[in-house]
Amino acid sequence: MKDNKKKDNYSNQPKDPKKLSERHIYNLATFYLKRFSATSHSLRAYLVRKSLTSTKFHGQNMEDAHTWIEIAIEKLTQAGVLNDQRYTKAKISYLLRHGHSQKKIILKLKEKGIDESLTKQALTEIIQEENLQTSNIELISASKYVKKRKFGAFRTVELDEKRKNKELSALARQGFSFEISLQALNLTSSDHEKLNLDL
Repeated sequence: MKDNKKKDNYSNQPKDPKKLSERHIYNLATFYLKRFSATSHSLRAYLVRKSLTSTKFHGQNMEDAHTWIEIAIEKLTQAGVLNDQRYTKAKISYLLRHGHSQKKIILKLKEKGIDESLTKQALTEIIQEENLQTSNIELISASKYVKKRKFGAFRTVELDEKRKNKELSALARQGFSFEISLQALNLTSSDHEKLNLDL
């Protein structure tokens, strides 16, 4: 019994980090991308965190780790496994369908390390693919947010000045302009239904 306890305690001990090499960094990157959708920025941040632990434990040079990280990112980008443009378009489509304004989308993707110009380019492509106007896609997103929050045509409480200001403020915090916010709040249930068929 005592021997089994010793074995269990030993197996529960955290494993020592592996010594870094170009191959190990590449393997870490591919394993991460199998589990998560990532940008080159977020993958780089993950690999740097892992490398800091290993270099500290094994007394390795972090400069070598940075070189190997960039090599891994370059290889994965060339292979098409890592694709910031594809990630950006997929993320934008998801956020639009969940009631995010274009302004909010740009800020969210900037946090992921996506350049604003790439986000705007992807937005333009999505608008063209969906055959929509920029203002229309913003109204569609606002409509989705209004429905989710039970505002406007979906509200279940009586409208007064306080309630109206609350709904307008919530839409403004989402990055929608006053004009779009007002439009979205004045839509009928039928209007919302027609708009939601477009995206």
